Amino acid sequence: MTTFKYNCLSAAGLAIVLGFFASNVSAEQKSLSHNNQAAIYAVMATITVKPEAFEQFVEETLPLIKESRAESGLSIYQLHQSKSNPLQFMWYEHFNDKAAFDFHVQTAHVSSWAKVVGDLASVQLVAIPFQLIESSADITRPGK
Repeated sequence: MTTFKYNCLSAAGLAIVLGFFASNVSAEQKSLSHNNQAAIYAVMATITVKPEAFEQFVEETLPLIKESRAESGLSIYQLHQSKSNPLQFMWYEHFNDKAAFDFHVQTAHVSSWAKVVGDLASVQLVAIPFQLIESSADITRPGK
């Protein structure tokens, strides 16, 4: 029992110290471009799964996460499930550049996954690239 209390107190103390340091980080230090990562190629992809295909989708998709995260050129690969519609999923991905994204979509694990999962979706996979915004110079105006 003493060990448990000590570990909880240690964890709480560490959380306070980390919180103190995190609150003293400047806005510039929180910027991705400050960390020389403004060239990232960010992608958000969504899919809605047929109710009868939910379990198969999960079974096919979970290994994809592990295999994709092992790719070089990919720094963030997260799958999210909608809280309001459990049949809807969203990926949030950061690649070093568009070439890394192109490599990702052509890998054997993504290609084979896409062939199977295409039939499981009621709304097909839609992937949209995004760019990092640090200032007004980074914003693409409509029609340009």
